[in-house]
Amino acid sequence: MLSFVMGQDWAHTEAKRVAERCTTLNKSIALFECGFGPSGLPHLGTVSEMVRTRMIQQALKDLGLDSRLILFADDLDALRKVPENVTGDSAIYLASMLGVPVCDIDNIWAPYHGYAPSYAEHNIQELVKLLRACRFEEHRDYELVRSSTMYRTGMFNEMLRDFVFEARAENKVKEIITRDFGINNDRNRKESYCQFLPLRKDASGIVRTTFEVFNWDIYFSPEAEPFLFGNDAEGPLDVYTMNGDVKLQWKADWPMRWMAFGVDYEMHGKDLIGSAQIGDEICQVFGHPAPLHMTYELFLDADGKKISKSKGNGMEPWDWLNYAPYESLEAFLKLDPSQQRRIGWTLIPVQVDEYLNRVGSTLPRYQMLLNLAGITNTSDARVLHLYVQKYFDVDWDTPVYNAMLHGAVRYYEKFILPTKVYRPATDEEKFVLRDLLHCLDHLPYVCRPSNLSFKEVDMKDVRSAIYDCGKRHYPGKELKNFFAMLYQVLMGQESGPQISEVVEKIGLDNFRDLVERAMV
Repeated sequence: MLSFVMGQDWAHTEAKRVAERCTTLNKSIALFECGFGPSGLPHLGTVSEMVRTRMIQQALKDLGLDSRLILFADDLDALRKVPENVTGDSAIYLASMLGVPVCDIDNIWAPYHGYAPSYAEHNIQELVKLLRACRFEEHRDYELVRSSTMYRTGMFNEMLRDFVFEARAENKVKEIITRDFGINNDRNRKESYCQFLPLRKDASGIVRTTFEVFNWDIYFSPEAEPFLFGNDAEGPLDVYTMNGDVKLQWKADWPMRWMAFGVDYEMHGKDLIGSAQIGDEICQVFGHPAPLHMTYELFLDADGKKISKSKGNGMEPWDWLNYAPYESLEAFLKLDPSQQRRIGWTLIPVQVDEYLNRVGSTLPRYQMLLNLAGITNTSDARVLHLYVQKYFDVDWDTPVYNAMLHGAVRYYEKFILPTKVYRPATDEEKFVLRDLLHCLDHLPYVCRPSNLSFKEVDMKDVRSAIYDCGKRHYPGKELKNFFAMLYQVLMGQESGPQISEVVEKIGLDNFRDLVERAMV
């Protein structure tokens, strides 16, 4: 497998920061965290965080320090909207589940895509499969932690109690979170905000997030224990013992996890800079060291526009892995995260070849594979491999190369083949093609000094024969029409590489087959 070594890059810089923190805190194992919201299928952001975090872990290991990685799934969060990729009866069902924790929603994909017990669990397992394709193994490389498990088994109760005590005493957490709420004269929102989010059953028995206006004088009565609040008909909610009836809202929940687990490092996109800063301040309220962060730029589409699922200009991780080897994705993600990167279908061939160039690979380039697939009109990876073997001594089982072969034929089928329009040759053109075959059949053979019994044609002779044939039938400025005819009739496209290069890439016999098929 190809290796990719960049030396002292951003990952090593971040690793040094983590090492210094662990020395200060007297920790022998650094803890990293990445988050995933399973209200939808996994996206490139989650994968990029996991892959980039692993790069820092590897650099940290070079410094002699071990680490752990927690992948935290926010499956207790409520469903806010129906995902764009859900339609029909499933969309109607999800619309009725708005406000319900995603871990309590039925799996709308079963039985077609497995038998996960819930909508959230299906999306989590899809992420696990995706991470496995990215060389991550659960338990070995990361620990998967679910929010529903942590809350409903009481593992967050101690932290919740601390938040309740702080709220009753000074409520600095609320002050930090709502600091900017009044900017747009939204004073009611600021006054009514509560970092605690009750989860209560509605009339039909379904647990939903309760967006209530909280009155702290009522909800924290002097007679009640400080971790009791609520005075509705169902009775008070017990933050400490009634597990899973209450969770923290996002901007409080995030730093709570940092403190509960002792997180040392978590990266995030620039869209979460504000939330991360608020989280750091909340950690200070509790006298807990905030984790280190790295802010990365968000991805752009091929046209330089911000990727948006609702606009349909995004690209999912499986898309990349379906058309290109994982190593090329890893190399792409290893580039400076503080710089904006374009990513999209049309950029995959470029990005794969940039990776091969960067590592000094001797493998054929991805664009060459696409050219071969287009010239020969093949969707068979093994057939493509036979053409490649004419010029490269590469084994079929070479992992990166094999992934490129299969990816290239899929790419060809998806993006190139639909654009091809093979124009039938006219009778006059068939006469020209017959003459071209005659010229090629009478080329002189040359013998290699190292093997006098092996005969082949000289490509200079091939080039001359093609041009001579074209000049006879398309004199003067009309010669360009000769080559346009060959592209349209033989390859189903308007232009392409020089015809002599086509012959060189696929071999004279295979090129003759293309011409003969066009004459039928």
